[in-house]
Amino acid sequence: MKYFFPLSVLGFAIILFLSCTNNSSLKYPDKDDWFQYDYITYEEQKYKTIKIGEQVWMAENLNKEADSSKCYDGKTINCGKYGRLYNWETARNICPDGWHLPSNDEWKTLIAVVGSPSGTRLKADSVWNEDYNNGTNAVGFAALPGGRSDSTFYGLGDYGVWWTSVEDNQPNTYAYTWSINYDNKEASGGSNPKSNLYSVRCVEGED
Repeated sequence: MKYFFPLSVLGFAIILFLSCTNNSSLKYPDKDDWFQYDYITYEEQKYKTIKIGEQVWMAENLNKEADSSKCYDGKTINCGKYGRLYNWETARNICPDGWHLPSNDEWKTLIAVVGSPSGTRLKADSVWNEDYNNGTNAVGFAALPGGRSDSTFYGLGDYGVWWTSVEDNQPNTYAYTWSINYDNKEASGGSNPKSNLYSVRCVEGED
């Protein structure tokens, strides 16, 4: 007696066999292994770092406690997830030894290396308010929407704002910042009052 198998069944069997024999050699890295992250420890807290072009950045928002810093809504859980918020005077001296608050030009260099759409590529691939507005985290920077504070807190999950070390002399009560918004594909520079509270990312090297 002869048995005949449809070609479609035979083809499926061959594909299944090949996939089973090849899968052992495939590696699907988890998020912590996808990029070549390094780590530093600063006051007993461990931070991821990432090399982007010729720069080395913290891949997390700073979470060092300081008198003028705050957790969003005063909740410690938000500090753990998004980092602390700082005024400019505190931010400019808060980075660990061998690191510094980036200049406006260093942010511009980062944006140029990342390319367009810079905001989408810098944003973390989770935690932003709407799933379709999460980023691709294309370079491992994992920008977080830590919000902001002046007299009130707002914007958590919607956008992040980061200080630069550079004052805006017109007027000199302002300093330059960079921001990433949930509804904008590009990162953008600006100038804001030094008294506002924003996030901090440190970059390696002496100021």
